[in-house]
Amino acid sequence: MGRKKAEFHGLTQIPVRQVRDNPRQPLAAEEDLLAERELLAEGAERPVLVLKETNRRYLVLMGGLRLRAARELGWPLIPAIVVEGAQPSHARVVERLEQGEVGLWEFSDALEGLKKTQNWTQAQLAAALGTTRDHVASLLALQQIIPPARRVLSRRGMEKTVNYRHLRFVARLKPDEQLAAARRIAQEGVSSNRLEREKTPPAGPAIRVRPFRRPGSLGLGTLLKDWRRYHRQLATDLKRVDRQEQALNARAQRLAEQARRLQRAAQAEAKDKRRLLDKELRLAEKKMREKLEDTGNTRKPLESKEPPPP
Repeated sequence: MGRKKAEFHGLTQIPVRQVRDNPRQPLAAEEDLLAERELLAEGAERPVLVLKETNRRYLVLMGGLRLRAARELGWPLIPAIVVEGAQPSHARVVERLEQGEVGLWEFSDALEGLKKTQNWTQAQLAAALGTTRDHVASLLALQQIIPPARRVLSRRGMEKTVNYRHLRFVARLKPDEQLAAARRIAQEGVSSNRLEREKTPPAGPAIRVRPFRRPGSLGLGTLLKDWRRYHRQLATDLKRVDRQEQALNARAQRLAEQARRLQRAAQAEAKDKRRLLDKELRLAEKKMREKLEDTGNTRKPLESKEPPPP
């Protein structure tokens, strides 16, 4: 028996005049407001997300454009999802969602906080924030990353190196593997595609045939038509094996060509690095000889001087 879903107790109808605009949210363009007003006029009932301040006052967190359109249409009530008891930090994250200024860690923490304080399911969170349940589930999965690995991945300057796929890969690992993977991403800048390829085990032989079922075995018939059916099966399986062999050979050739390209690229890179190092080595040797010659020239006139009188 599954877990009983919590009632979406925050969904209600509240007076439009009791909801105030959010001063931190930017004003939308007139064409956006016109489009939203047309949607509401056609009967679309998309709720706004509001934070309950007092018994009769609310602050809009998401859906400020819908609130303005409802006012212009003269709606007395508006469908709303009321958030109660949420931490101010979670409310601020939700406010910034419409501006696109929320990082993955902030969003994940805010979703986890709302999930606990409001007793909402993932589907209810998605409905409240205007996103999909899969997106919510993916972001909540980031909470599975252990704190040491999270500290490595959230260091300053890691925004360009670590992306969402990196975090999802680390979140799927066992706790004792997450820190090593996080350090590798931070230090080596390994791409998420490479991590996925390394984690996926190599595929074994894929050539398969159906089990042999000769006429007379397993209680089957032994008539001529049975042997004909068995003959057709063997001929079909033989052709299937040929096709599978061709596909595997083509795949092996592609992998071999890719390995050769990687080998040529590695050789070219090593050649360039070796040339630069040889050049720097010769320059260092030249500078050392010059310093030795300069040191010898400064000592020579001092040795030619006559000793001072006693």
